[in-house]
Amino acid sequence: MIEHPHVAKIREHPDLAKHNENPEFAANYWKGAQNMIAAARLEKGSTIAIVVDKPRSAMGKALKAAAEEVGMKVRLFSSHHEEVIHGEHEFLTSILPKLQKFKPKVTYLCVGDEELENGKAGFSAQARGRIYQATSNVPDNRFIFTCPTIEHEHVAEILSKNIIPVQELTRAVGKHIIDAHEGGGVVRLLTGDEGDFSCKMSNITLDDMAPPLHPFQGLMIANQPGGEVECDDPLEVSGTVEFTKGSQLGRFGKISKKVTAKFKEGYLEELIAHSDEDQLLVDQLNEYMQKNTNKVMEFAVGTNPNIPEHLQDNPLVMEKILGTIHIGIGNDDEHHDLIAIVKKLTIGEDEYIDNGEWTHEGTQDLLEKALA
Repeated sequence: MIEHPHVAKIREHPDLAKHNENPEFAANYWKGAQNMIAAARLEKGSTIAIVVDKPRSAMGKALKAAAEEVGMKVRLFSSHHEEVIHGEHEFLTSILPKLQKFKPKVTYLCVGDEELENGKAGFSAQARGRIYQATSNVPDNRFIFTCPTIEHEHVAEILSKNIIPVQELTRAVGKHIIDAHEGGGVVRLLTGDEGDFSCKMSNITLDDMAPPLHPFQGLMIANQPGGEVECDDPLEVSGTVEFTKGSQLGRFGKISKKVTAKFKEGYLEELIAHSDEDQLLVDQLNEYMQKNTNKVMEFAVGTNPNIPEHLQDNPLVMEKILGTIHIGIGNDDEHHDLIAIVKKLTIGEDEYIDNGEWTHEGTQDLLEKALA
């Protein structure tokens, strides 16, 4: 088989040399870039802006090459990592007029993973907002914020799969949640042996790189690898969630046995640890809530079936897994995602997960295609 010229460039890029022991990495990386461009679903000749920090230049170049290969008009804007993380103003002052003139239909943001351990993802929310404002005169302009771990070989492996069915799966679930919301329906989930939790989702966004489905959806910023239906203003939040072994308690760590969380009227009222190891995690979350807030500020359903187990140490990736939900505790400045493994999930009157298995008839074909 003849190798694509850009696969060789990826293999030769100094930032990616550490992955060359995996013979499939460069090809997966290139296929992932192609899939990310395809998933934006743009017509030939559309304008794409790619904003990257210097250490992620390999992904910027791969996206640019993939977009140009299918006839897109592309502008690549690159910055030093320090400017992006710590001093964005100079960089933004330079690129914003160019973005306004270019009028991109899609803006890709590619940033490094150095800040991930502290829960930060590179570009600040203020910077994203300023870039969005600069391009808001373009109809349907949207962001695709590539997950900072894009250059890790397992994420490249995920993106090398056909991500279009994952988009469709996310849209199907999102559409049903929107319909349920308008009809007064709630999302209800069972976790563990006794966990019974429910909420009503409003202000819904889809992390699927697709255009908004509904006027009350918020700003479209999609992470990759994507796959979630997110609500930034959950209503009527109440009940109990059992975070069983393997679940994630914010950025404090994975649960070794079980943590029971009790919610009432939109707040996390009580955490009960069932092991000494889990008590250490609970103590850290309780300390955070005492200093900040115990308010539920996000509820989301994961919809990506292509995320392997070896990626689940990264909460930003784990929260996208099909069969999980996550509940954000905090505020717009900082929050912790509590990620639970779902035994049963119903949206309105329809069942989506039963005994941990995805069962909804209307999404079975999409699930099979996504896993193919």
